[in-house]
Amino acid sequence: MREKLDRALAKKIVGMLPDEANRELAERGPLVGDRFWVWRPIGNEELGLLRVCAGIGWKPACGMVIFRALLDHVQILGWASSAHRFPMVKVDRDPRDLWMISGDDSGTIQKRIAYLWGTVSIGGDERRLPKKKRKKR
Repeated sequence: MREKLDRALAKKIVGMLPDEANRELAERGPLVGDRFWVWRPIGNEELGLLRVCAGIGWKPACGMVIFRALLDHVQILGWASSAHRFPMVKVDRDPRDLWMISGDDSGTIQKRIAYLWGTVSIGGDERRLPKKKRKKR
């Protein structure tokens, strides 16, 4: 699923980020698109995912931009924030569902990214918090 990063394409996509992503990341420092995946949710569709981070080495803020690239035209389909950890992706049983896994200080965060009729739907945060240990009596 992981592909080689095209630096020119990454720079172009970072310049086209949605306002939500720019508000979240801009104050942390320069934006860097550093990892790229290809997602094929259905047979005739190829989408790209680019991990974009700011503040690397200090206190990073990251997210995943989902896009469609056709020749020289790039269409941004969505932005999924991943809080403070570097996001990774995992395909579910159905290739139309993708999980972005990241985290923050309180635990792991999962976010479902679903392909729906040519568009992308980004779900809310699902947390996997550590279980509290019971005191033995």
